[in-house]
Amino acid sequence: MLDGKETPVVTEKTEIIIPKENSKTYHAAKAVSEILIEKAVQKGLAARIFRAGSIMGSTEDGTVPEDNFFWVMMKLVIGLKKLPDISVFDYVFEPIDILAADAVGLSEIKYDENDHIYHLSSDKISLQEVESWLSGRFGDVETVSLEDWMNEVKRYCEKTDNPLLASLMGSYIKTEDFQYTAPHISSEHTDRVLKAAGLPVLEDVQSVLDKTYEYLKDKSYFEAKGAMK
Repeated sequence: MLDGKETPVVTEKTEIIIPKENSKTYHAAKAVSEILIEKAVQKGLAARIFRAGSIMGSTEDGTVPEDNFFWVMMKLVIGLKKLPDISVFDYVFEPIDILAADAVGLSEIKYDENDHIYHLSSDKISLQEVESWLSGRFGDVETVSLEDWMNEVKRYCEKTDNPLLASLMGSYIKTEDFQYTAPHISSEHTDRVLKAAGLPVLEDVQSVLDKTYEYLKDKSYFEAKGAMK
């Protein structure tokens, strides 16, 4: 719920309102933090709010935690050669090194209480982009319904002796979460501020995907314990 109504676009100026039915979620906790900071700003505290994208691999060497949602999902997609149809889903993407540099850099520019919220999310990965990247590396990948894919995940994890992986995906992905059109997160204003300050903005998503894949591959991240039958 944004500005009191459903909206397809979220900018740095968009007020976030927490619906009662989502008041105990992870995202609600982040929204509450933002509301508290805004109250402090109104009382004279100089504070900045960084709405970060999902943290991904470093642009330098692809370093990323092995429980990162996107790469847990990619591990299963690569193992199954099947991609869930979540076409309403855009993955907001921010490499850790760019996120850190931008947050530090923005903290050093002149403070403006009327312009202190930033969207640190340089790009989005659409389903089509993921499909293109996967096909380029692993050949054709079939797109199936989310429900069918989750059933395949359970079977794959049973066959490869990895119940934890199935449990993680069950926690991360809920079919009902994809029954609506997700809002577009606009970072245009923040990108202009970053460029004016000479701070980095991610432009080559494919390169970071390649580096992160190679980083995880070197750690045998994509190797299954057993074989699919």
